[in-house]
Amino acid sequence: MKGSASHKTVDQSSNPFLQIYYTSELVLFVMSVGNDLFFCLLYLHDHIQEPAAWFYWLQGVCGIICLLKTAFSLVHLFVGVKNMAAIDNAKREVNRKTQLEKEKERQE
Repeated sequence: MKGSASHKTVDQSSNPFLQIYYTSELVLFVMSVGNDLFFCLLYLHDHIQEPAAWFYWLQGVCGIICLLKTAFSLVHLFVGVKNMAAIDNAKREVNRKTQLEKEKERQE
């Protein structure tokens, strides 16, 4: 809707959190792997009788990463909603001007 080639294309005026998320390959990789690993560990936790201490530690670290990734997703949602609202307002303004011009033509 905004004209970007991809939702991953972030301009400099965008949210700083999204800039870090999409421009740093390391951050994006850690967030993606940590998020997926968290859910894998949840599944494994159900099938392991007595997990070791490192398992709980890893699950905790990945849980924090999962929460951070969710926060990035919410920021992305908020920025997207703002962009859609701006596009909608611009289209309404164009439609309003067109309508006013048509009304002026009818009156003449």
